[in-house]
Amino acid sequence: RITQNAAFGALLLRAKKLASFQKISRELILFSAPAVETIIRSTMAQQIALKEDFTWLEGAGTQATPMGIITTPSVTAYTATTVAANGNTFEVQDVQLMVAEVGENNGIMESWIMRPQMHGVLVTRRANQGTANAGEFMFDVVRSVDGKVPSLLGGYPVYTTTQVSGTRVKGTGATLSYILGGMFSQCVIGRAGTLEIRASDVAGTSFEQDEVWIRGISRVDFGVKIPAAICFSDNLLQS
Repeated sequence: RITQNAAFGALLLRAKKLASFQKISRELILFSAPAVETIIRSTMAQQIALKEDFTWLEGAGTQATPMGIITTPSVTAYTATTVAANGNTFEVQDVQLMVAEVGENNGIMESWIMRPQMHGVLVTRRANQGTANAGEFMFDVVRSVDGKVPSLLGGYPVYTTTQVSGTRVKGTGATLSYILGGMFSQCVIGRAGTLEIRASDVAGTSFEQDEVWIRGISRVDFGVKIPAAICFSDNLLQS
């Protein structure tokens, strides 16, 4: 009989506070249609969600800020095939090479994360067959019956968000981005309670100024259980 003890590590999460705050006049609340307070609450929740997305991707990992994927030690770095001083070019072969990197680290490729512009560039790139950008499409493009291009790359779903930076810098290139691919089920979001949104017309000087103050608070942290199962290709041209 062969036995082997499993090795376990610790992923420590500490609740970190993310807050949003807005002051509005009571007249706006009383006389608006539709109710402006509902609109503001919805907008605050959306902005907190966007900030969380950005932090899960690029957070610095300080006492007050969660550590994002690209700043997590041991995430698998992948250099695109075409390297240049002012930005690298993500080529067709890089798709499966990144998938292979995930597999080599005992991960299972699940999906991609990138900017919408980067996804658009990839699915519309064409080969130079005598005339520039007039040849066959280089990346897999499978059209559905309604003619829409599905968000797939190498057969894996693509999730796009503008919270992926479009201002990475290499040399004189200052509008570069990155692509993540891997086993994102290994990412853990620790949330204490739910998003808390409260309103008050007596806090601070709100009563004196006849205002309503609205505050939203989220207490969360983020971590990656198996960082090597996520592949990170940085400093990519978006053209």
